[in-house]
Amino acid sequence: MELDALIDLAISYGHANDGRMRGGGLRPLSIKPAKANQPACLRMPGWSPEEMQFVRDNIATMTKEQIGAVLGRTPEAVKIISVRKGIAAASKQPGWMTGNQVARALGTDIHSVVRLHQLGRLPMEVIPGQRQILRIKQITLYRWATRWQNWIYFKPRRMQDERLRRLVELAQSRWTDEWWSVGKIAQYHHVDIRAVGAQVQRGKVEGIRWGNWYTLRSVAVKLKFFKGKGYACQEWSPRADAFIIRARAEGIPWDDIGRMMGWNPKRAMYRYNLLKKRSIGV
Repeated sequence: MELDALIDLAISYGHANDGRMRGGGLRPLSIKPAKANQPACLRMPGWSPEEMQFVRDNIATMTKEQIGAVLGRTPEAVKIISVRKGIAAASKQPGWMTGNQVARALGTDIHSVVRLHQLGRLPMEVIPGQRQILRIKQITLYRWATRWQNWIYFKPRRMQDERLRRLVELAQSRWTDEWWSVGKIAQYHHVDIRAVGAQVQRGKVEGIRWGNWYTLRSVAVKLKFFKGKGYACQEWSPRADAFIIRARAEGIPWDDIGRMMGWNPKRAMYRYNLLKKRSIGV
């Protein structure tokens, strides 16, 4: 009898609260009345196969705002459906690499990658959106990195992409030329580095500037330098180097070393400091 009384009480309680029960429980479903002038909520229709295909085809070349404008959807809706359907964002498309991934693969930094893109030396594209993310096809990067024209922009020993590094090293082993810096050219021709710099400034040395000025060895060996009494054309010789080192070891002043060698004392000091750095591997 007590159980029947409780059931009757629950039924009476439910009728007193508009008679609707939730899940057979004792707690009634509370419905809030709509506010005045409040528009009714409209539910967007489901995504059609055509709309989904449009998202897949354009997610890498259009922003979510642009896709939403075409489809009559909000950017948030485009983002949600992309995540639900597993549609990769432009920066995560298979076979593509972002600027940061390229920097790690080449063993350089993102600033260098951006600079190469701005100079038109690395064929990358900008993903639509506020973040301006750079990307490139992986196969395109591999082809670019294995061409000798681009080997001044990175050092293979620093590359973090092991596969790409092996490909670059293989390509370099088959190359019969070499990139020489201004210092390497000066060393080969036994002239002051400023003599080479003067030739570069006059446009007589073909090459590419990337921090330093780089020229192909096949071009550099054909350069001609006048080795007269000019300040910038005096030759560095092993004999002169040995004299500078011995004189400094004996404590001879720079003015006296320059006078005995027929050099400006500052030039003799510069040469000594250069030899010192080379000896300690700086």
